[in-house]
Amino acid sequence: MLPGGVCNPGDDLSFKYQVVDDQGAPSNTAEMTVMIVTDPTDPNLLLGTSGDDYLAGQAGESIYAGAGNDIILFNKDYAHVDGGSGLDFLTGLQPGSTFGAFINSNPNSLDELFTNGSVKNINCIIAGLTSGQLTSLTDLANVGIDIVNDKIAFGTDQFGTSWTNTGNTYSLDSGDYVYMHLSTGGAGDLHVLVHVDTMA
Repeated sequence: MLPGGVCNPGDDLSFKYQVVDDQGAPSNTAEMTVMIVTDPTDPNLLLGTSGDDYLAGQAGESIYAGAGNDIILFNKDYAHVDGGSGLDFLTGLQPGSTFGAFINSNPNSLDELFTNGSVKNINCIIAGLTSGQLTSLTDLANVGIDIVNDKIAFGTDQFGTSWTNTGNTYSLDSGDYVYMHLSTGGAGDLHVLVHVDTMA
């Protein structure tokens, strides 16, 4: 950011600082990055913790998940979604009306999932009739999605059904997302877009 510039909620602000000893002699220079948020008492702001969170907001809210591997329940009317650091999942998209319409529209950005909102730092989008019930990392493991060495791995669900890479890739925002599918032959089918850089 340039001097005199304006920060917006969700922006990352990096700055360097130097520590001096009691004699005024400089020591090492360090760098720090902070995320700009608004007043945490704002009723339209939902903040996560430094751990693994499940966040379900309301229309008009801005969600800042913070650190950790977080799960955010989708709402097309969020004002802003920022998964923060860690591996972050957006769940609860309906396979046809939301997810299918999105991928069939030749999208350029994840922002197009939202009515007027914006999104960043989301590594994996999960759609399906039951995807809104995925509220923990244990739930994800039960459907064959695990975190292994800070990457998202796709294996088999609790019934032994394996995930399939459909071979479709979508270039969205600053990276490519791979389309994965879990076919259960019923309401448990899941559809995923996962950032290629975060796949195991």
